[in-house]
Amino acid sequence: MRSLTIRRFTNFNIEDTLPLIKGGEPIGTISNTNRTFVMEGNVFNIYNCSYFLSIKDTIMVKPTEDEGFITVDFYKKSQTFDLYVVQNENILFVDAPTTLSKSFLSTLSNQYPERVSTHIFDFDFSILGQYQNNAKAIYFSVDDDAIDNKIFFGNGVDRDDEAVQAIDNENATYLMVEIDLRQRARTIGFSKKGAIVVYNTPNDLETFENPYLQIAYDAIDLISNRR
Repeated sequence: MRSLTIRRFTNFNIEDTLPLIKGGEPIGTISNTNRTFVMEGNVFNIYNCSYFLSIKDTIMVKPTEDEGFITVDFYKKSQTFDLYVVQNENILFVDAPTTLSKSFLSTLSNQYPERVSTHIFDFDFSILGQYQNNAKAIYFSVDDDAIDNKIFFGNGVDRDDEAVQAIDNENATYLMVEIDLRQRARTIGFSKKGAIVVYNTPNDLETFENPYLQIAYDAIDLISNRR
């Protein structure tokens, strides 16, 4: 399973390496590798990224060899990942989990608004439902005093009356479906946070530059071409 975050952008202009700073402290970088590859006739520009995530968790650490272990409740963890930009389609893909991608892109656009401006890629679940083989799970918000969200699992869950209403009212937040991509049925998750989750390992696409990115791009292309 792999998650990729997708954004549309009105501006993305990074030619070198940019540091990300918060509270006077470095928290990440983005670097233009000046490398590209072509997929479906589109040029993907590759950027290397790093970002520090703040983790609230109790762990034991040993500051130096001469000191003993101490307990800390908060630490930072560095993550590295790639970002792919398709300039002619004004979309970008972040090869990282949604929470990390969201924080990274928010920091990047806030610090360099003259260079980067992005917004969430909004998946239309009502359109998506017309071209799926089968729906396997749906998450949606509810107006209830006891709970905020519901999750339905099982084949054809999108045909449940409550699920249909959630999609029609745009309260659905996540839809996991089976769709045909590259001559195979694949299980794909679409999040209203602007992410695609590829559940099946695309072993059949090992000759491609980036199989997971290929599947994510194919999913977007399928939906866009059938609107």
